[in-house]
Amino acid sequence: MRAAESRRGLIFDNPKDQTIGAGVRFLDDTIAFDGSASGVIKCGDLLRRNLSAITMSCWVKYKTAGDTTNRSLMGQAVAGLYRTELFTNTGDLFFYACIDGVGRYAQCLSAVVTDGEWHHVAGTWESGSYVRIYVDGELQASSAATHSGSIVVSDSVKDFAIGAWYNGGQPFPGQMRSPNVFSTALSADEINAYYEKSMFHYSPISSYYMRMADHDSVNVRTLDVHSDNHMTFGDGSTSSTYPTKQTGYDGYTFDGTTDYLESRDSVGFSSCAFAALVKFDAVSLRTIISHGSTGDLFLLGCGVQGGVGTDTELYFSMFSGSWKRAGSFSPNTGIIYSVIGTFDGTTLTLYVNGENKGTNTAAPDTREFPLRIGRRWDAANPNYFDGTVYEAHVFDTCLNPIQVLDLHQRMMEGKHE
Repeated sequence: MRAAESRRGLIFDNPKDQTIGAGVRFLDDTIAFDGSASGVIKCGDLLRRNLSAITMSCWVKYKTAGDTTNRSLMGQAVAGLYRTELFTNTGDLFFYACIDGVGRYAQCLSAVVTDGEWHHVAGTWESGSYVRIYVDGELQASSAATHSGSIVVSDSVKDFAIGAWYNGGQPFPGQMRSPNVFSTALSADEINAYYEKSMFHYSPISSYYMRMADHDSVNVRTLDVHSDNHMTFGDGSTSSTYPTKQTGYDGYTFDGTTDYLESRDSVGFSSCAFAALVKFDAVSLRTIISHGSTGDLFLLGCGVQGGVGTDTELYFSMFSGSWKRAGSFSPNTGIIYSVIGTFDGTTLTLYVNGENKGTNTAAPDTREFPLRIGRRWDAANPNYFDGTVYEAHVFDTCLNPIQVLDLHQRMMEGKHE
């Protein structure tokens, strides 16, 4: 959580330390549930602690838009009265609280949560007050629950569970981030502040994401990208060598002569952002990320484009009738940088370590091409990357300056020197 997010009364926020079912997969900070009975995380007897208030919250993305099946997102629940749970039923979102044996719930009569996009959902209750439910930082429904008391759970339900009931019932197929439980009822302002601060990571951005540290093999032949379409970065059509995992810390080294990674799927962008956490061993004519086919369309790296610039300057460039180059920065070897290029449909911008290094204008081009990490598409001038790549991200939407700074901070927090 960030500093601006409320931690008041936080009692749970780390699902990785719990009992993980076979149908659960962690992709960095995203949890993927396969929708089976084994797609459940069991977290112990979390709610049997005489709670007089509670908040449950998480980010969710349903696998199938318009899902109307009963789906348990989180709770200590089973069929019947004694349940405290955040769930969807016939596409509507519910927060149900069992207060001294009396069930109270708030219901959001809208299928917006199950539309296949990322949404932040939260349910709150406080003794003598209301049960409330929030979607994307806004109060959606409330129900009077003025009965004073504490949360009660069934004697037969020993585990608070995420992604399904403790017994695998009502499984949720989709993705989730930041499941949290609080022993307090967060206010509307606190929930809205959490949503606004964290929305960049989840709601508005569909991304093709690779964190190289997630892969353990010494010689990397394929790297699964953490995305909805499961893009895979492989060796490309001609490369026979692969970047090597560093020993003792995260990251992969590219040798500057033959190493690169290529996506096996093509993507197109009306707007986009390319980002990487890198350390150069050599600077001149080095490509971090490229997008194109017989020629490059987008390019993040060092080197002259269309006769403009110098070979040791870092740019974010796009071919739009002619090469359009945004910004300039002279990196040094042996130093870790976050490098981010954005395009909003009209303006290219280069950021280094969260700072704007310059802009340029270009016309959108939505042609679909593969992506490469570590070289250009130009066989005559591949400009292989020489150094270490710790993280690489490609987003199919533009990032604003606040989002860029936040991504920079997140990448730098995970670096190793």
